[in-house]
Amino acid sequence: MMVLVGSPFPSVADSSESVDPQDFKSRAPDSLTPVSPSPAPPSVVPSSTTQSSCTTLPSSTPSTASTPQPLVPSQHQHLIEFAGRYVILEPMEVSSLFHCVDKHTLRNYVCKIVPTRSSHSVLSGYLRMEGNPGINCIERIFVGPRHTYVLFPPSHGDLHSYVRSKKRLPESEAISLFHQIAAIVNDCHQNGICLRDLKLRKFVFRDPQQTQLKLETLDDAVVLEDADDDILEERHGCPAYASPEILDTNTKYSGRSSDCWSLGVILYTMLVGRYPFHDANPSKLLGKIRRGLFQVPMSVSPLVRIIIHSLLRKDPCERMTAEELLDSQLFCPERMQPQTTTLPSYPVAAVSPSPTPLP
Repeated sequence: MMVLVGSPFPSVADSSESVDPQDFKSRAPDSLTPVSPSPAPPSVVPSSTTQSSCTTLPSSTPSTASTPQPLVPSQHQHLIEFAGRYVILEPMEVSSLFHCVDKHTLRNYVCKIVPTRSSHSVLSGYLRMEGNPGINCIERIFVGPRHTYVLFPPSHGDLHSYVRSKKRLPESEAISLFHQIAAIVNDCHQNGICLRDLKLRKFVFRDPQQTQLKLETLDDAVVLEDADDDILEERHGCPAYASPEILDTNTKYSGRSSDCWSLGVILYTMLVGRYPFHDANPSKLLGKIRRGLFQVPMSVSPLVRIIIHSLLRKDPCERMTAEELLDSQLFCPERMQPQTTTLPSYPVAAVSPSPTPLP
């Protein structure tokens, strides 16, 4: 048992079996626990420090999510060490993931902790999208008797923080990044995955230059048993990104159509620097979303305005799909080239008397 330098807590070793992601995919769920007994890691409980303001939306039926709540070491528990070299550090901001370091090489990782008994179902989306550069790739899987540790490569910041630091993005840059987002969402839809909790913060940069995006986590995503049937009942997500049909607790909804509404919110937010629907009062916010009324500043080009309105259609049957979005004129090469002119300004007060910056 090692003691971390500078840490007030000794680490607790957890014996685990290293499993290649491809081998993990071929294993039966009941064969994942190592045969030899090993000490269990310390007890883990949900931590309020990693919960965002995005919550499970109200539902008229009990929750039936197959994805468990994220396992987060308590601030008062010992740090976790597994496989004799990896140490779990602090949780990442507004995320179910953790910072992790290889104590031998000092290489940084991002770690996801899931119960071993449900690890196969929790990771099924990642395995289905294996090899897709737009989805965070699994580097190693360590299966323990109680918990499975999944290692991902680190990222270079998230898109929410990036947009917030820039206030809003030039149209050419926003369209270039949005093209990647639309392609990732379409790939998931084509492979029978509805993302549900789709938002700026879920996308992180793969490169230090912050030009290439990937989806950091498939938390809250649904892997469809029948790819042609995307009708869902359970409601997850941030209120600011939620589609009107999700707010109606008495009806089922199309997971793909709801994702496309969130795409509209993402595009609007990157260009304008605030959400299309915003209010400090949660009830009023949900009322605005239900009515589906919003304004796009005149600084946004006509074609982009059309795309935003096509994605934020109140009727999900009239909403643009991810595939149609990729086929649109929005992503022609000329539109994704840096503009030589200065991004025009617009009077914020004319759009909203009290604009709300990104939280």
